[in-house]
Amino acid sequence: MSTSAIGMPNATAFINRSFQLCDPFQWVREILVNSIESHATKIEFGVEWEGVRKERIYRRMVSDNGEGMSSDKLYEYFKNIGESGSKRITSGDMMDDAIHSNYGMGCRISLLPSNKAGLIYLSYQKGKGALIKMSYDFEIGAYVIDDWDFDEEKKQVIDPDEVDWSDGEIDWSKVAPAWVRDQGTCVIFMGNDEKSHTFSESINGLKPNRVLAKYINSRFVDLSKIDVKVVEFNFEDVRDWPESESDLCTTISGKTNTNTRKGTTRVCHGAMHYIREAKPQGEKKGNLKSEGVVLLEDGRLKIKWYLWEGYRTQIGSYANDMGFIAIHYGDESRGYTELYGANNSNMITLFRNFGIYEKEVRDRLTLILEPKVFMQDSQWGIFPDNNRAHLYFSGDGEKSVDLPIAKWGLLFVKNMPSEIREAQLKAQIDNESGEYLSTKIIKKLLSKLGDRFRNVVGIYDQKGKERGTPENEQVTTIVIEQGEIDPKKPGDYEKVGKENDNPPQPPQPPRPQIDDSKKHAAVDGKDKVKRRVHRKKVDLETPGQTPASRIIGNMEFPQWCPVGKGVMKEEYHICCYDENHMWPDNHIAPAVLLNVDAPVIVDQIRYHQESHHPEYHDEIKKIVTGIYGQVACCKVAHALKMIKKISKEKIKDNYLSEESLTTAMLGLISEDAFIAPKLGTFGPKVKDIETEEKPHEIKKVEV
Repeated sequence: MSTSAIGMPNATAFINRSFQLCDPFQWVREILVNSIESHATKIEFGVEWEGVRKERIYRRMVSDNGEGMSSDKLYEYFKNIGESGSKRITSGDMMDDAIHSNYGMGCRISLLPSNKAGLIYLSYQKGKGALIKMSYDFEIGAYVIDDWDFDEEKKQVIDPDEVDWSDGEIDWSKVAPAWVRDQGTCVIFMGNDEKSHTFSESINGLKPNRVLAKYINSRFVDLSKIDVKVVEFNFEDVRDWPESESDLCTTISGKTNTNTRKGTTRVCHGAMHYIREAKPQGEKKGNLKSEGVVLLEDGRLKIKWYLWEGYRTQIGSYANDMGFIAIHYGDESRGYTELYGANNSNMITLFRNFGIYEKEVRDRLTLILEPKVFMQDSQWGIFPDNNRAHLYFSGDGEKSVDLPIAKWGLLFVKNMPSEIREAQLKAQIDNESGEYLSTKIIKKLLSKLGDRFRNVVGIYDQKGKERGTPENEQVTTIVIEQGEIDPKKPGDYEKVGKENDNPPQPPQPPRPQIDDSKKHAAVDGKDKVKRRVHRKKVDLETPGQTPASRIIGNMEFPQWCPVGKGVMKEEYHICCYDENHMWPDNHIAPAVLLNVDAPVIVDQIRYHQESHHPEYHDEIKKIVTGIYGQVACCKVAHALKMIKKISKEKIKDNYLSEESLTTAMLGLISEDAFIAPKLGTFGPKVKDIETEEKPHEIKKVEV
């Protein structure tokens, strides 16, 4: 078969490079959006059954009853592969249209590299068909439009009803379903060779058979006005696959414990159906208990929340059956809107950003974030990248950055609905399994390690003006306690301790008068706080400069909170860091969440309990978990000390991840060094007592 080149220069390089940026199911999104924008009311991700009948080859075919394309339009669509149709959202600004219009990585780009043997479009308008095929020509190393050779005439687009297919080839006039042949389009995947079972073959690394429906139901918000169906096969062995569309319902016995049909045609409703309407089957009870909207960012951000009570619908194979957090993007006037991030593999960490850490609540709660889309007049909002895989944010002085999820999460925590807050508190495990790190313990730890947990914030002169941080500058060290007011304001400090002798100093400007008898100072009506000032002895290598005050803030020491294994990504993880933890008294503060069900901690408790009388077992459990909590807090505080050299995001993502903290808590040596002295107050170990009471045996040794 001869071929014709694509009109776009360097089209092959463009297609291959763009394909690498596509998500695994980019093609599903592109085909479905194209069908909806062509006003289709029925869309099916099915099978090309004519190839099954003729060649026993199962090819993926997506069909719709949209507007279809004429021969000329179909040819132009493939010839100019770098261009898209006139797809616009309803806005009056062309720049806004350019940002949000559905153009970029179309279905051709997301499919061609996985279908080098051919990507076929079969389209109908008013009952007249148009067929075109695009493939990869290995001889010239380029994607081309195939020529159809009939009666010594070459055509790129043909009407399949006008061709005699009696020579054994697939009769393309019979391929389209009956409901498409008046108006609509079919896309057939030929694979990388014409014998490929593209129905189940991996595309971009993932097999589509059993996960297509789940992708559609978690990506698209509401499909209730469109009939979207996905054909699935229930067996992996090709010998058990149906031989025709009517054979889908044939039951096979003996393969599983129950009789199973060869295939299923599943209806896709969109995410909202399963968030609000789907009910558990059988005797299990569950329903949507409460829902609401939280307005943030001066009304520019809506967070819609949905909290279930009881069991969720068991729909894990074709929709999200657990709670999730996603971003809502799109314009409903286009006929669809989308969710980004609903299948995020790091959903547990994402929930923590919004103050949700109990598994029981996390599984029943869905948060849908709806930020404003970016517009030129407001200069604030979100917009997608070219392949519609990621969203970006511009506004608040930032341009084209990742979404400020941490900021939005903290705002939500501060405005958390009472229903969610109450569900959180109800789900918390009994705190008797451990103890919170008390203020007394924090002070004790800081008395030993305090100077090593402080960071230099900056250098300011006596008027509060920032001076920088030259290493050789003489300074007055001002130790700012945790949670205090603005350290730059002079005159509100209590002078404590003795001043160290300093080397000769240059003349200094008058210092603010400090009332030594005044132990507290109230500023701006806030709580009274105490500040301590002492002099730090340094070498004065640059005489003549005005002495400055080096502001040193105590590293914020998190408290620890006992939790169950459901809070962790993996049940064997020991602890994690939650920057915006909601405590039982409804205040927000950093916390180290200690998994008291972690095998390492459970084994430690059991080991020490076996060494002492049962009357001490409960106290031993508290001591062991308490030591692990304190050690974890120290490690987190020390990691946070690196914030001057490493970004806070990198510290949280890398050094304070569950995996990193779990690794840091392994080893037993440091923990046992703290545990052993505390257990020594319980007297000798059981084994030691047994050894003392047991008389020594004299063994005879034969010489």
